[in-house]
Parts: sequence; structure tokens; C-alpha cells
Amino acid sequence: LDRDSLEFLSRKLRTPFDIDVLWRITGGNPRALIELGRIHGWDIKKYISSRIEEVRRALRKEAVLMSKERGMTLEAAMKLILEDLDRVMGDLNNMDLTYSWRTLLENNITIAVDARFHKLSRIPKEEWTSERCAFQLPIYYWIVKTMVKRGSDMVTAHEIVKLLSV
Repeated sequence: LDRDSLEFLSRKLRTPFDIDVLWRITGGNPRALIELGRIHGWDIKKYISSRIEEVRRALRKEAVLMSKERGMTLEAAMKLILEDLDRVMGDLNNMDLTYSWRTLLENNITIAVDARFHKLSRIPKEEWTSERCAFQLPIYYWIVKTMVKRGSDMVTAHEIVKLLSV
């Protein structure tokens, strides 16, 4: 949904958050907004914690594969994955060139954006989008950004909330 439609839906659902917060978390995704309300009872930390676990699971899956293939520790593989992601967080157009792209894509954390997609939908120009690659939900972007900054997948909902100034 665009911002106006998100605002309309959020009023209908009686969300306790302002539109800017909802936009930075859901990016207008109605399913994410409904999940935040119905499943998590508008508890933003619970919602973010569940999303952190999704990202952590995906990245750890990739780290396990990498550690086996390269004969390295799981910690070294995770460090390499996060450093690789750090390289592209400023320009998501190259996200599909990262070690973790396939896993993030398979777990619906990222999406490939191509000409066909641009014909179907207008993608807002935001930090979590680019012409070629995007995060499915902005919250995934903020989680990965925090993991990269911290150099660890062990981030908390509190850190993300603080980053978003919720």
C-alpha cells in the first residue's frame, strides 16, 4: 500500500502508532500491519523479535553451509556474511551479489526487483529498496543494518526500536 492507503488501514485497525513508524516497519504491507495487531497485540517489541528470529535463522543457515564448504568456524562464516552485507547496505542494487542473497530470497526477506516488477507496482524510493533488489519489509532492512553495525546476529528488539525511535 502507499502511505495514504496505509494510513487509512491503520485508522480502521485502530493502531496505536503514527504512520511514520508503521511505514518504517511495514512499508505499507497490509499483512505485516495486521500481523502486528492481531498476532502480536500491537506489541512492537514482540513483532520485531519474531522478525529478528526469521533473519537470524536465515543467516545462520547460510553460515552453516559456508562453514562446511570452506572448513571454517560458524562464527567466522557469520562474520564473513555480515561483512559482505555491510559492503552493500549503502547500495542495495548489489544485494544479489552477496553470499546470503539466495537464503534471504528463499526466506522472503529480500526480493529481486526487475523490469517486470516495475511494470506491476511502483516501488517507493526508500533505504530498503533499490532498482534491482529490496527487502520485503523495511523491518528486515533495519534488522540487517543493526546486525551489520554490531557485527553479530545477536541483536535485540530494543536495539531496533531505539534505531527507529519508536
